[in-house]
Amino acid sequence: MAELVGGLVIRSEEFAARWARHPVRTCTSGVKHFHHPVVGPMELHFENLLIPGDLGQRIIAYSAEPGSSSESALRLLSLSAPGFEPVKEPDASPGRGRSETGAAGAPPTRLPS
Repeated sequence: MAELVGGLVIRSEEFAARWARHPVRTCTSGVKHFHHPVVGPMELHFENLLIPGDLGQRIIAYSAEPGSSSESALRLLSLSAPGFEPVKEPDASPGRGRSETGAAGAPPTRLPS
């Protein structure tokens, strides 16, 4: 990429001027579109979070709109992901209310200990 840009800068004054003033910044949030070979298209919101320190490391968190087909696709993928186990819910006893589940009635998942 650097070789391509360098060549364009040398050959084109217009490109060089535009390249010199282009506003480069890290995109900290937005929406990305993915196509997974098993569950198909997904629209996921993302947050790009800087980890404190001088290493410049980041965590990118993705989420789907509750109740969307993208959320359903993520839940389906989580059921087949190695290392994830559905959280076992306690049985609801009479008079004690019902047990909670994840959004859309799917069981929540947790990372292995």
